Amino acid sequence: MAEWIAAGAALLGLAYAVLTYNRLVGLRTRTAQAWASVDVQLRRRQELIPNLVEAARGYLQHERALFDELAETRARAAAAGDDVPARSAAEGRLAAAVDAVVLRAEAFPDLKGSEPMLRLQEDLTSAESRIAMARRHFNDSVLDYNIAVSTFPALVVAGACGLRRRDMFAAADPAAQASGG
Repeated sequence: MAEWIAAGAALLGLAYAVLTYNRLVGLRTRTAQAWASVDVQLRRRQELIPNLVEAARGYLQHERALFDELAETRARAAAAGDDVPARSAAEGRLAAAVDAVVLRAEAFPDLKGSEPMLRLQEDLTSAESRIAMARRHFNDSVLDYNIAVSTFPALVVAGACGLRRRDMFAAADPAAQASGG
């Protein structure tokens, strides 16, 4: 009789481990999908930068260092890849560099009111909104995953299977962080 109880307990333990592992893998997969959405939105913003430079270059010829910094910052953001903390920091610097170009462009009424610049500002605003939305979704997914891999008894299965906590994607600017993004 004791053998049957032991076999039943082992079978229940194995079933629990399999179900827990499958749930954790599902959460990890949702987190990876959410990161892909963030990546798409960040790349979309990066693709707008050459248009911004082209629209503003004629008016801001004396701001060569500003354009060089923007190009260098864009390259660093792209090079950060899927390293969430590095990408978060690089994208924050990129957002600040884009804002600096837009701010300087506002000093020139002809540029500020031009159709290409107005369209770019609208596209950049839209891109920032999409990034914030994707970032919130990613961070929510990471939170769910991190809770799952950190709570007992699932943490035993997670540790045995090499499932580790993930990093959140920080907001690009303090205003977005204050608003919960």
